[in-house]
Amino acid sequence: ETPAAGASRAQAAGAPADLLLPLKEGDYDEVIGDAVDPEQDSGAAGATVLLDTQEIYRIVRAVAVADSGEDLYSAISADAEYNTPGHPAYGQAHYGLGFGLVLFQQAAGRLGAVLRLMQARDPALFADIFDPGAGELLATTNAATPQDRLKPVGGELLWSAGWVERFRKAGAVPAFQAAQNEEAIEGQFRPMLNIAFNLGFVTDRGLAMVYDRVVTRGLGGGLRWVVQAAGPLRTAAQREQALALLGFDDVLQFQNAAGWTPQTGRLGPETHAALVGALRRQGAISLPTSDDLAGRLVAAAAGPARTRLLRLRDLPAFSDTVYRLG
Repeated sequence: ETPAAGASRAQAAGAPADLLLPLKEGDYDEVIGDAVDPEQDSGAAGATVLLDTQEIYRIVRAVAVADSGEDLYSAISADAEYNTPGHPAYGQAHYGLGFGLVLFQQAAGRLGAVLRLMQARDPALFADIFDPGAGELLATTNAATPQDRLKPVGGELLWSAGWVERFRKAGAVPAFQAAQNEEAIEGQFRPMLNIAFNLGFVTDRGLAMVYDRVVTRGLGGGLRWVVQAAGPLRTAAQREQALALLGFDDVLQFQNAAGWTPQTGRLGPETHAALVGALRRQGAISLPTSDDLAGRLVAAAAGPARTRLLRLRDLPAFSDTVYRLG
């Protein structure tokens, strides 16, 4: 029996992987030959699926497992960052209450945004759950600064036991669950799409990995991290070449033409992504594939971030569907 046949037979029999390690592969050949190197699909063509609200919700729910688990819309993080050894905020900075599907954060203002949506969807029930103090709750969580958003409401911090119980009760209300979905989709997910799509994150798996960084680092912090980790224009020479290939003399000229980037004359995250997107549409140079981009994110991550990204990269629920924007 040949080694290749033995390997095939061992695989068919379900042999342990270490038993197969010494065996040569079935297409073993010493001759280089002159066979034409087969072309591969770049991934740019083919059927695409419209990225509608239902598809976005599917991605959001897959990411949210790491944050809310089985508690889903009633999940609570009671200023856990301040109280977790090893976290940069441990004993140093309060993030406040994290509530709901992706633990909308108090200090950042996400909690306040969700509460406004909840109140708008059912004012009477909102008052029933959060009174006395519903008005003060909205005013405090939507204040102008993180410090003001973290102030006590009704004399108690929002991560105290009394407030936590009210929030858990609110998380069980279907109208308030819909409000959480709305904030996740319209407040976090859609605002990241220009950068994600232009960089080349156009599949369910890729968009989930980008959204995961937005959930854990904030919209600005997450997208800056993604561009730094996966953006291919890493040097001044590469950026100048990109502008030249596209026919622009400088960054500001490109920004004026792009129409959606800040007109600063500097290459921030949005402009970086817009340049990459323009290069993709031009098709003159090779750019990272979806798999390449996912690999770059994982390689740049460490600790819990790496664990979260690896889970999404390998999640069987994703089909690597390629999306188009409506």
